[in-house]
Amino acid sequence: MSGDADDPAIHRDGLPARAAWRRRNCEAFLVEEARLLDEARFEEWLGLFTLDAQYWVPSAPAQDNPHDTVSLIYDDRRLLEARVRG
Repeated sequence: MSGDADDPAIHRDGLPARAAWRRRNCEAFLVEEARLLDEARFEEWLGLFTLDAQYWVPSAPAQDNPHDTVSLIYDDRRLLEARVRG
């Protein structure tokens, strides 16, 4: 029966297994990112991002895009590099 606690497609926290896997990976990335920043390992932090990366920090929890409202940060890779090396 789908949704049953014994269903291997459902993770123990009630999420579908794939969603739980994605959440764990996102959490691991954020923990690693924070560690690198806390340790001032900025070049390694920069290495977490692809050349087409966009780093966005919304100014409000409900902000759904960086274009309609001022954001705390909305940088592309070039601006991230400038922050690290500038």
